[in-house]
Amino acid sequence: MKRSVLFLTLVIVALCAFATPPNLSCETIFGRKDIRKEGHKVVSVTGPGNYYRSVSSDNDPQLRDDIIKLVEKDKKRAFNVYETYENGKEKVILNIKNNEQVINVGLTWNEEGYINLFIQGPPEAFE
Repeated sequence: MKRSVLFLTLVIVALCAFATPPNLSCETIFGRKDIRKEGHKVVSVTGPGNYYRSVSSDNDPQLRDDIIKLVEKDKKRAFNVYETYENGKEKVILNIKNNEQVINVGLTWNEEGYINLFIQGPPEAFE
């Protein structure tokens, strides 16, 4: 009986370790109330095979700075990082693996306060 309980416990622990939420730092921005105000755009799309969230603003330097810091934290988890600067805008795309799936994080910003953040991937990557 003890062996069965131990075996079952180990199986449950293994399954929990395999399927863990990504806990992305940048995803916490969507819980903030200040992104749902004039001058901001928030999009959330969930469907078969796709999970997508984005937030953008044309003139919110504080939000821009907060998001940049959060994406920098997530950059440490990325297996692929693409960064570019063009026409006054900086862009970063991160590819992060979770649950054997790939989550894409994209960030575009400029010094005037423009910011656009998106998070996209299959729903299984976020479970």
